[in-house]
Amino acid sequence: MKTSIIICTYNEESTISSVVKSCCDYSSENEVIVVDDGSTDSTEIILSKMQKTHYFKYEKLVENKGKSYAMSHHGVEKFQNNLILFMDADLSNITKEHFGKLLSPLKNDEADMVLG
Repeated sequence: MKTSIIICTYNEESTISSVVKSCCDYSSENEVIVVDDGSTDSTEIILSKMQKTHYFKYEKLVENKGKSYAMSHHGVEKFQNNLILFMDADLSNITKEHFGKLLSPLKNDEADMVLG
Protein backbone atom coordinates (compact mmCIF):
# COMPACT_ATOMS: atom_id res chain seq x y z
CA MET A 1 0.00 0.00 0.00
CA LYS A 2 1.24 3.42 -0.89
CA THR A 3 1.39 6.01 1.86
CA SER A 4 0.88 9.76 1.90
CA ILE A 5 3.07 11.29 4.59
CA ILE A 6 1.78 14.66 5.77
CA ILE A 7 4.11 16.93 7.73
CA CYS A 8 2.62 20.07 9.24
CA THR A 9 5.20 22.58 10.35
CA TYR A 10 5.30 25.89 12.15
CA ASN A 11 8.66 27.51 12.94
CA GLU A 12 10.63 24.25 12.96
CA GLU A 13 13.80 25.47 11.24
CA SER A 14 16.02 23.32 13.47
CA THR A 15 14.37 19.97 12.64
CA ILE A 16 12.38 20.32 9.42
CA SER A 17 15.14 19.27 7.04
CA SER A 18 15.89 15.99 8.83
CA VAL A 19 12.18 15.11 9.10
CA VAL A 20 11.47 15.83 5.43
CA LYS A 21 14.62 14.00 4.33
CA SER A 22 13.69 10.92 6.39
CA CYS A 23 10.17 10.90 4.98
CA CYS A 24 11.35 11.34 1.39
CA ASP A 25 14.03 8.67 1.78
CA TYR A 26 11.67 6.11 3.35
CA SER A 27 10.25 4.93 0.02
CA SER A 28 10.06 6.42 -3.46
CA GLU A 29 6.47 5.13 -3.76
CA ASN A 30 5.28 7.38 -0.95
CA GLU A 31 3.95 10.87 -1.36
CA VAL A 32 5.28 13.52 1.02
CA ILE A 33 3.23 16.66 1.61
CA VAL A 34 4.64 19.49 3.74
CA VAL A 35 2.17 22.11 4.95
CA ASP A 36 3.88 25.19 6.38
CA ASP A 37 1.36 26.79 8.70
CA GLY A 38 2.61 30.37 8.34
CA SER A 39 6.14 29.97 9.72
CA THR A 40 7.97 33.21 10.43
CA ASP A 41 11.45 31.69 10.82
CA SER A 42 13.62 30.25 8.02
CA THR A 43 11.49 27.11 7.54
CA GLU A 44 10.30 28.29 4.11
CA ILE A 45 13.86 28.96 2.90
CA ILE A 46 15.04 25.55 4.09
CA LEU A 47 12.14 23.77 2.37
CA SER A 48 12.61 25.72 -0.87
CA LYS A 49 16.27 24.67 -0.99
CA MET A 50 15.36 21.05 -0.20
CA GLN A 51 13.00 20.88 -3.17
CA LYS A 52 16.06 20.96 -5.43
CA THR A 53 17.22 17.57 -4.08
CA HIS A 54 14.10 15.91 -2.61
CA TYR A 55 10.67 15.48 -4.13
CA PHE A 56 7.75 16.58 -1.97
CA LYS A 57 4.67 18.72 -2.33
CA TYR A 58 4.97 22.01 -0.48
CA GLU A 59 2.07 24.18 0.59
CA LYS A 60 2.72 27.49 2.35
CA LEU A 61 -0.16 29.02 4.30
CA VAL A 62 -0.03 32.80 4.53
CA GLU A 63 -1.00 32.87 8.19
CA ASN A 64 -0.88 30.44 11.09
CA LYS A 65 -4.28 28.79 11.55
CA GLY A 66 -3.26 25.87 13.75
CA LYS A 67 -2.17 22.30 13.22
CA SER A 68 -5.66 20.82 12.81
CA TYR A 69 -6.47 23.31 10.03
CA ALA A 70 -3.18 22.61 8.27
CA MET A 71 -3.69 18.86 8.58
CA SER A 72 -7.29 18.67 7.50
CA HIS A 73 -7.81 21.53 5.08
CA HIS A 74 -4.51 21.33 3.28
CA GLY A 75 -2.86 18.00 4.00
CA VAL A 76 -5.80 15.61 3.83
CA GLU A 77 -7.35 17.40 0.85
CA LYS A 78 -4.17 16.80 -1.17
CA PHE A 79 -3.34 13.15 -0.44
CA GLN A 80 -3.58 10.54 -3.22
CA ASN A 81 -2.55 7.23 -1.64
CA ASN A 82 -4.22 4.47 0.41
CA LEU A 83 -2.81 5.39 3.82
CA ILE A 84 -2.13 8.69 5.56
CA LEU A 85 0.75 9.06 8.00
CA PHE A 86 1.06 12.29 9.95
CA MET A 87 4.59 13.12 11.06
CA ASP A 88 5.49 15.87 13.50
CA ALA A 89 7.98 18.40 12.19
CA ASP A 90 9.86 18.55 15.49
CA LEU A 91 10.97 14.92 15.53
CA SER A 92 14.59 13.97 15.11
CA ASN A 93 16.38 10.74 14.23
CA ILE A 94 13.49 9.11 12.38
CA THR A 95 14.50 5.73 10.96
CA LYS A 96 12.89 3.33 8.51
CA GLU A 97 12.02 1.18 11.53
CA HIS A 98 9.71 3.93 12.82
CA PHE A 99 7.75 3.88 9.58
CA GLY A 100 7.55 0.09 9.61
CA LYS A 101 6.28 -0.06 13.19
CA LEU A 102 3.58 2.52 12.49
CA LEU A 103 2.42 1.12 9.17
CA SER A 104 2.73 -2.63 9.78
CA PRO A 105 -0.56 -3.07 11.73
CA LEU A 106 -2.42 -1.20 8.98
CA LYS A 107 -0.84 -3.08 6.12
CA ASN A 108 -1.49 -6.40 7.88
CA ASP A 109 -5.17 -5.55 8.57
CA GLU A 110 -4.52 -5.69 12.33
CA ALA A 111 -5.80 -2.13 12.93
CA ASP A 112 -7.82 0.63 11.30
CA MET A 113 -5.74 3.38 12.91
CA VAL A 114 -2.37 3.56 14.64
CA LEU A 115 -1.13 6.29 16.95
CA GLY A 116 2.49 6.48 17.95
